[in-house]
Amino acid sequence: MVVAERLRVLDPTSEPVIEAGSKAARVDTLDGKVVGLFNNQKLNAPQLLEMVGEVLGERYNLKGIVRSTYSSSHHHTWDEWVEKGAKECDVAILTHGD
Repeated sequence: MVVAERLRVLDPTSEPVIEAGSKAARVDTLDGKVVGLFNNQKLNAPQLLEMVGEVLGERYNLKGIVRSTYSSSHHHTWDEWVEKGAKECDVAILTHGD
C-alpha cells in the first residue's frame, strides 16, 4: 500500500541587499593617516593583520591604527562599521578568507 505524503521544501536563501556606492578616493601616502585593520575572525587573520600593521608602521609615519573584527557572513550597514571604528580611519584593510 502506498501512502501519499506531502513534502514541503524550504528555500534558505535570501534576496541580495544592493546598495548604491562609489569607489573611495585613493590616498597619496599613508603618512599621517589612521589605518583600520579589520579581521574576519578566521584562522590566522588577527596575526596576519598585526604583521601588516607592523610593516606599515615601519614604512610610514602613521597617525594611528584602529583594530576591530567583522563577520564575513553578515552584511554590515555603515552604522555597524562606524561602531567598529571605521569612521576614524583614512584607510581600511580587511581580511577575508580561511
